[in-house]
Amino acid sequence: VFVMYGEEEEVDFIVRAGHLVHLLRVDDGVKRDLLVPVDQKAAYEELMDLIKKHNMLPLYKSLSEEFPRWFAYDSALAEKMSSDNEDRLSKLNDTIRDAEENLGESEIREGYLAKSVFYYETADLENAMESFEETETKTVAVGHKLDLVFYQLRLNMFFEDIKTTGKLIEKAKRLIEDGGDWEKRNRLKAYEALYKLVLRDLTGAAELFLSSLQTFTSFELMDMQSFVFY
Repeated sequence: VFVMYGEEEEVDFIVRAGHLVHLLRVDDGVKRDLLVPVDQKAAYEELMDLIKKHNMLPLYKSLSEEFPRWFAYDSALAEKMSSDNEDRLSKLNDTIRDAEENLGESEIREGYLAKSVFYYETADLENAMESFEETETKTVAVGHKLDLVFYQLRLNMFFEDIKTTGKLIEKAKRLIEDGGDWEKRNRLKAYEALYKLVLRDLTGAAELFLSSLQTFTSFELMDMQSFVFY
C-alpha cells in the first residue's frame, strides 16, 4: 500500500517507516508505471534517520540482509543501539517493579504500557506482541484495550502479517461491540479499509473509506490527502 504524505497531519513513524520500506522494494519496472515518482535514495535516508532516532535494531538487522546495497551493516551502530535499548528496558523494568511493590493498579498498568510502547517503537514485533498481551491483562477499560489493539495492528501491518492483522481487526470489532465508543469505531474503519486493500477487496475498502469520509480521525495511519486519494 503506497501512502502519500502532506505536512498537516502527524502520521505514526512506524507507518511511515513501512511506507519507506515499500519504496525500497519497488523495482525499476514498477517505478515507471507509478503515478507518484519514487526517490529511493531519499527513502533510504529518511528510513535510516528513523532507525537511528528510535533505535530500531531488529529492523536495521533485517534491512541489512534484504537491502545490502542500501544498508551496509555497521556493527558499531548496532552495538550502540543494543546498549541504549538495554538501558531503557532496564529502567522500564525497574519502574514496573516499583509500581508493583509500592503503587496501585493504574501505575502498574502504565509501567507495562510503557514497556509495550518501547518494543513497538523499536519495531521488535515478537516482544511487542507479547508485552501488549501482558498489558491487556492489566487493563479494564474497553477503550484502553482498543488502543492496545490499534498499536498491534499498525505493527503487524508494518511487518505485512496479514493473518494476524485480520485476527486483530476481528478482536477490535468484538471489543467495540462490548462498549467501544464512536471514535474508536470510526478509527477501526480506516484500519479495516487498508487491510481490505491489501487483500484486493477494493469494493469493501471503498465502502469503509466512504462511510468514514465526513468523520475521519485515523491520522496515525494517513493524512487527509492520502485518505481522499484512496
